[in-house]
Amino acid sequence: MRKKLTQIRFIQDTPPETVVPEPARWQGRWHEVFGRQAPLHLEIGMGKGLHLSRMAYRSPEFNHVGLELKPDRVYMAHGVCNRYGLSNIRFVVGDADKLLDAFGPGELDMISVLFPDPWPHIRQVKHRLTHPDRLRRYQKLLKPGGALNFRTDHEALFHYTVAMLTEMGIPHQIAVPVERPLTNFEERYLTQGREVFGLLAWPNGAAESRIDPVKVGALNREAVALPS
Repeated sequence: MRKKLTQIRFIQDTPPETVVPEPARWQGRWHEVFGRQAPLHLEIGMGKGLHLSRMAYRSPEFNHVGLELKPDRVYMAHGVCNRYGLSNIRFVVGDADKLLDAFGPGELDMISVLFPDPWPHIRQVKHRLTHPDRLRRYQKLLKPGGALNFRTDHEALFHYTVAMLTEMGIPHQIAVPVERPLTNFEERYLTQGREVFGLLAWPNGAAESRIDPVKVGALNREAVALPS
Protein backbone atom coordinates (compact mmCIF):
# COMPACT_ATOMS: atom_id res chain seq x y z
CA MET A 1 0.00 0.00 0.00
CA ARG A 2 2.82 2.41 0.88
CA LYS A 3 4.52 1.75 -2.45
CA LYS A 4 1.28 2.43 -4.31
CA LEU A 5 0.77 5.72 -2.45
CA THR A 6 4.32 6.76 -3.31
CA GLN A 7 3.66 6.06 -6.99
CA ILE A 8 0.41 8.07 -6.89
CA ARG A 9 2.11 11.04 -5.21
CA PHE A 10 4.93 10.96 -7.75
CA ILE A 11 2.48 11.21 -10.66
CA GLN A 12 0.20 13.77 -9.00
CA ASP A 13 2.69 16.01 -7.17
CA THR A 14 5.79 15.92 -9.37
CA PRO A 15 4.61 14.66 -12.76
CA PRO A 16 7.41 13.69 -15.16
CA GLU A 17 7.64 15.05 -18.67
CA THR A 18 5.63 12.13 -20.03
CA VAL A 19 2.57 13.13 -17.97
CA VAL A 20 0.43 16.05 -19.20
CA PRO A 21 -1.16 17.63 -16.08
CA GLU A 22 -3.45 20.14 -17.84
CA PRO A 23 -4.53 18.41 -21.06
CA ALA A 24 -7.34 20.88 -21.87
CA ARG A 25 -4.69 23.55 -22.53
CA TRP A 26 -3.54 21.64 -25.58
CA GLN A 27 -6.86 21.12 -27.35
CA GLY A 28 -6.14 21.30 -31.06
CA ARG A 29 -2.41 21.75 -30.34
CA TRP A 30 -1.19 18.34 -29.22
CA HIS A 31 1.62 18.49 -31.77
CA GLU A 32 3.14 21.20 -29.56
CA VAL A 33 3.23 18.80 -26.60
CA PHE A 34 5.38 16.43 -28.68
CA GLY A 35 7.32 19.16 -30.45
CA ARG A 36 6.46 17.82 -33.90
CA GLN A 37 3.64 17.32 -36.38
CA ALA A 38 2.66 13.64 -36.58
CA PRO A 39 -0.46 11.44 -36.69
CA LEU A 40 -2.03 11.21 -33.23
CA HIS A 41 -3.13 7.94 -31.60
CA LEU A 42 -5.19 7.90 -28.40
CA GLU A 43 -5.63 4.82 -26.21
CA ILE A 44 -8.54 5.04 -23.75
CA GLY A 45 -7.97 3.10 -20.53
CA MET A 46 -4.38 2.09 -21.23
CA GLY A 47 -3.86 0.25 -17.91
CA LYS A 48 -0.14 -0.30 -17.28
CA GLY A 49 0.63 0.97 -20.77
CA LEU A 50 2.16 -2.20 -22.22
CA HIS A 51 0.19 -2.04 -25.48
CA LEU A 52 0.71 1.72 -25.84
CA SER A 53 4.45 1.41 -25.23
CA ARG A 54 4.71 -1.33 -27.82
CA MET A 55 2.76 0.80 -30.28
CA ALA A 56 5.02 3.78 -29.60
CA TYR A 57 8.12 1.66 -30.13
CA ARG A 58 6.89 0.03 -33.30
CA SER A 59 5.24 3.15 -34.78
CA PRO A 60 7.73 5.98 -34.22
CA GLU A 61 6.02 8.05 -36.93
CA PHE A 62 2.95 8.44 -34.64
CA ASN A 63 2.46 10.50 -31.50
CA HIS A 64 0.74 8.38 -28.82
CA VAL A 65 -1.39 9.48 -25.85
CA GLY A 66 -2.70 7.17 -23.13
CA LEU A 67 -5.66 8.00 -20.89
CA GLU A 68 -5.82 6.17 -17.56
CA LEU A 69 -7.86 6.75 -14.42
CA LYS A 70 -5.41 5.21 -11.93
CA PRO A 71 -2.15 7.13 -11.25
CA ASP A 72 -0.26 4.04 -10.06
CA ARG A 73 -0.79 2.43 -13.46
CA VAL A 74 0.48 5.59 -15.15
CA TYR A 75 3.56 5.35 -12.93
CA MET A 76 4.22 1.83 -14.25
CA ALA A 77 3.67 2.95 -17.84
CA HIS A 78 6.05 5.87 -17.34
CA GLY A 79 8.70 3.44 -16.10
CA VAL A 80 8.47 1.35 -19.28
CA CYS A 81 8.49 4.47 -21.44
CA ASN A 82 11.53 5.88 -19.65
CA ARG A 83 13.41 2.57 -19.73
CA TYR A 84 13.12 2.28 -23.50
CA GLY A 85 13.60 5.96 -24.29
CA LEU A 86 10.21 6.41 -25.96
CA SER A 87 9.88 10.11 -26.76
CA ASN A 88 6.65 9.80 -28.78
CA ILE A 89 4.34 8.94 -25.88
CA ARG A 90 2.43 11.01 -23.28
CA PHE A 91 0.06 10.07 -20.46
CA VAL A 92 -3.04 11.78 -19.08
CA VAL A 93 -4.53 10.82 -15.70
CA GLY A 94 -8.27 11.00 -15.12
CA ASP A 95 -11.74 10.02 -16.30
CA ALA A 96 -12.00 9.44 -20.03
CA ASP A 97 -15.42 11.09 -20.37
CA LYS A 98 -14.01 14.38 -19.10
CA LEU A 99 -10.62 14.14 -20.76
CA LEU A 100 -11.90 13.52 -24.28
CA ASP A 101 -12.71 17.23 -24.36
CA ALA A 102 -8.97 17.87 -24.30
CA PHE A 103 -8.81 16.95 -27.99
CA GLY A 104 -10.10 19.14 -30.77
CA PRO A 105 -12.46 18.11 -33.59
CA GLY A 106 -10.63 16.01 -36.15
CA GLU A 107 -7.41 16.01 -34.14
CA LEU A 108 -7.07 12.24 -33.76
CA ASP A 109 -6.00 9.74 -36.39
CA MET A 110 -6.71 6.62 -34.36
CA ILE A 111 -8.45 5.62 -31.12
CA SER A 112 -7.82 2.31 -29.35
CA VAL A 113 -10.38 0.87 -26.91
CA LEU A 114 -8.94 -2.41 -25.68
CA PHE A 115 -10.53 -4.75 -23.16
CA PRO A 116 -12.71 -2.12 -21.50
CA ASP A 117 -15.07 -2.84 -18.60
CA PRO A 118 -18.02 -4.63 -20.27
CA TRP A 119 -20.63 -3.13 -17.92
CA PRO A 120 -22.72 -6.29 -18.42
CA HIS A 121 -26.02 -5.30 -16.79
CA ILE A 122 -28.77 -3.51 -18.72
CA ARG A 123 -28.78 -0.55 -16.35
CA GLN A 124 -25.03 -0.11 -17.00
CA VAL A 125 -25.18 0.06 -20.80
CA LYS A 126 -24.73 3.84 -20.85
CA HIS A 127 -21.24 3.39 -19.33
CA ARG A 128 -19.90 1.22 -22.17
CA LEU A 129 -17.11 2.79 -24.19
CA THR A 130 -18.88 1.73 -27.38
CA HIS A 131 -22.27 3.19 -26.42
CA PRO A 132 -23.66 5.36 -29.28
CA ASP A 133 -23.03 8.54 -27.27
CA ARG A 134 -19.33 7.70 -27.12
CA LEU A 135 -19.18 6.56 -30.73
CA ARG A 136 -20.54 9.98 -31.70
CA ARG A 137 -17.78 11.62 -29.67
CA TYR A 138 -15.20 9.50 -31.47
CA GLN A 139 -16.71 10.65 -34.78
CA LYS A 140 -16.15 14.24 -33.72
CA LEU A 141 -12.55 13.68 -32.62
CA LEU A 142 -11.35 11.52 -35.51
CA LYS A 143 -10.26 12.79 -38.89
CA PRO A 144 -12.00 11.50 -42.03
CA GLY A 145 -10.63 8.00 -42.44
CA GLY A 146 -9.54 7.91 -38.77
CA ALA A 147 -9.82 4.48 -37.18
CA LEU A 148 -11.28 2.91 -34.06
CA ASN A 149 -9.37 -0.18 -32.89
CA PHE A 150 -11.48 -2.31 -30.53
CA ARG A 151 -10.78 -5.63 -28.77
CA THR A 152 -12.46 -7.52 -25.93
CA ASP A 153 -12.74 -10.99 -24.41
CA HIS A 154 -16.41 -10.33 -23.55
CA GLU A 155 -18.53 -11.83 -26.34
CA ALA A 156 -21.73 -9.99 -25.39
CA LEU A 157 -19.94 -6.62 -25.44
CA PHE A 158 -18.46 -7.47 -28.82
CA HIS A 159 -21.87 -8.28 -30.34
CA TYR A 160 -23.32 -5.13 -28.77
CA THR A 161 -20.53 -3.06 -30.34
CA VAL A 162 -21.07 -4.60 -33.77
CA ALA A 163 -24.80 -3.90 -33.47
CA MET A 164 -24.22 -0.25 -32.52
CA LEU A 165 -21.79 0.31 -35.39
CA THR A 166 -24.23 -1.29 -37.83
CA GLU A 167 -27.14 0.74 -36.51
CA MET A 168 -25.14 3.96 -36.88
CA GLY A 169 -23.95 3.05 -40.39
CA ILE A 170 -20.28 3.07 -39.38
CA PRO A 171 -18.04 1.01 -41.69
CA HIS A 172 -16.29 -1.76 -39.78
CA GLN A 173 -14.34 -4.94 -40.29
CA ILE A 174 -14.45 -7.83 -37.85
CA ALA A 175 -10.84 -8.84 -37.39
CA VAL A 176 -8.17 -9.58 -34.81
CA PRO A 177 -4.82 -9.02 -36.53
CA VAL A 178 -2.32 -11.81 -35.96
CA GLU A 179 0.58 -9.36 -35.92
CA ARG A 180 -0.43 -6.91 -33.19
CA PRO A 181 1.00 -5.44 -29.98
CA LEU A 182 -0.69 -7.15 -27.02
CA THR A 183 -2.08 -5.70 -23.79
CA ASN A 184 -1.39 -7.13 -20.32
CA PHE A 185 -4.91 -8.57 -20.24
CA GLU A 186 -4.58 -10.04 -23.71
CA GLU A 187 -1.36 -11.87 -22.92
CA ARG A 188 -3.02 -13.39 -19.87
CA TYR A 189 -6.20 -14.33 -21.75
CA LEU A 190 -4.33 -15.99 -24.59
CA THR A 191 -2.26 -17.99 -22.13
CA GLN A 192 -5.53 -19.18 -20.57
CA GLY A 193 -6.89 -20.14 -24.00
CA ARG A 194 -9.65 -17.52 -23.92
CA GLU A 195 -11.02 -16.14 -27.16
CA VAL A 196 -10.38 -12.54 -28.16
CA PHE A 197 -12.91 -10.63 -30.26
CA GLY A 198 -11.93 -7.59 -32.27
CA LEU A 199 -12.89 -5.14 -34.97
CA LEU A 200 -11.63 -2.14 -36.85
CA ALA A 201 -14.02 0.73 -37.59
CA TRP A 202 -13.92 4.05 -39.39
CA PRO A 203 -16.50 6.27 -37.62
CA ASN A 204 -16.30 9.03 -40.24
CA GLY A 205 -16.36 6.70 -43.20
CA ALA A 206 -13.74 4.56 -44.86
CA ALA A 207 -12.06 7.28 -46.89
CA GLU A 208 -9.37 6.44 -49.42
CA SER A 209 -6.78 7.79 -47.00
CA ARG A 210 -8.13 5.78 -44.07
CA ILE A 211 -5.87 4.70 -41.24
CA ASP A 212 -5.29 0.95 -41.13
CA PRO A 213 -4.65 -0.15 -37.51
CA VAL A 214 -3.39 -3.51 -38.78
CA LYS A 215 -0.39 -1.73 -40.28
CA VAL A 216 0.16 0.73 -37.45
CA GLY A 217 2.47 -0.96 -34.97
CA ALA A 218 3.06 -4.02 -37.13
CA LEU A 219 5.40 -3.15 -39.98
CA ASN A 220 7.77 -0.37 -39.05
CA ARG A 221 9.96 -2.01 -36.43
CA GLU A 222 10.40 -5.53 -35.18
CA ALA A 223 8.56 -6.59 -32.03
CA VAL A 224 10.30 -5.88 -28.75
CA ALA A 225 9.82 -7.80 -25.52
CA LEU A 226 8.73 -4.90 -23.35
CA PRO A 227 8.10 -6.06 -19.76
CA SER A 228 4.58 -6.37 -18.40
